[in-house]
Amino acid sequence: MTTKHKLGANVAGRGYEDRDFPVLVVELAKAAGLEMKPENVTVSDGLSE
Repeated sequence: MTTKHKLGANVAGRGYEDRDFPVLVVELAKAAGLEMKPENVTVSDGLSE
C-alpha cells in the first residue's frame, strides 16, 4: 500500500469520507508534525471584479 493510499484510508477512518483535498493537506501536515494555521487574508472568489 502506498503512502497516498495509507493517508486516504487514515482520513476516511477519521470520518472525512465526504471531504476532499484540503483535508488531505491538513492530515499530511499533521503526519509531518506540522500545524496548519490560517493567514486571515481576504481572497477573491474570482467571479467578481
